[in-house]
Amino acid sequence: MSMILKDLKDLLEKDLHWEYDKSGRHPRYRFILNGRIVAATHYSHSWRGSTPIGYNMMIKIADQMHCDLKTLKSLLQRDESAKKDYYKLLFQRALITQEEYNELCGKK
Repeated sequence: MSMILKDLKDLLEKDLHWEYDKSGRHPRYRFILNGRIVAATHYSHSWRGSTPIGYNMMIKIADQMHCDLKTLKSLLQRDESAKKDYYKLLFQRALITQEEYNELCGKK
């Protein structure tokens, strides 16, 4: 599966609700939860909406998101269970708490 910049931006902004920050050298997205940065990724200023993102860059983005390439691809396909799998990975890697995991997954 190939990915273009628009796919990545839609995933981060609309589906995962990451914050966009263009104040640095590169446009950056951050997943901020309870005041702390859980994950962050960035891309080149020269990239435009239809810019294809190659395999090696997809691996780097997945790593910055603290997931594997398979999970990133599932997220890009808008698979609702992929979001829960992603949040579970963050919890298993001790990047979020049980309470945060429950909140993100809509559990009470």
